[in-house]
Amino acid sequence: REDKDAMITNDRLRVDLTAEFYIRVQPEENQILKAARSLGEKSLSPDSVKHLVEAKLVGALRSVAATKTLVELHENRDQFADAVQEALRNDLAQNGLTLEAVSIVKLDMTDKSIFDPNNIFDAVGLKSITDITQRQLTERNLIERQREVERKDQDVDAEKRRLTLDQDKEFAAAEQYKQVETYRAEQEATTQKFRIEQ
Repeated sequence: REDKDAMITNDRLRVDLTAEFYIRVQPEENQILKAARSLGEKSLSPDSVKHLVEAKLVGALRSVAATKTLVELHENRDQFADAVQEALRNDLAQNGLTLEAVSIVKLDMTDKSIFDPNNIFDAVGLKSITDITQRQLTERNLIERQREVERKDQDVDAEKRRLTLDQDKEFAAAEQYKQVETYRAEQEATTQKFRIEQ
């Protein structure tokens, strides 16, 4: 089920869904009789069987999807499949059929272009999509700006360290020059004093 036939979730979003149902007739006499009565000649064609049970399968999918948000369906596919299987158990049993398993093959939000703004479910869904995407864009922008500020802070810190190191280097060079000049002056004074004494 997709596009206009997509499932509507509890948060009024449309979800494209592909599910596989594994159905069989139990090898018990009363189940075989039930299946034979409900299917009759339809059991000769897979399409006829599909036509007979499809409405029940789709109804169960829709019922369960309507109780969950899109995120819940995505994050808990197994629980979704189990809930669908439980919802179908009695309905299919009336036809002599047993649902062995439900497999959720594909599950994704329906493209926004399919939503009809004149449909109340779609209108609420579109509002929700807009709210969520705008909030996410704002959060992303905030994170990007924060990262930018952090990078600039790091650049400023690095420049300060570089300037401090340059300053320390200049101070060390000046101190060394001063010590050398003091030493020279002392040596010259000593030499001068020696000459005078001589």
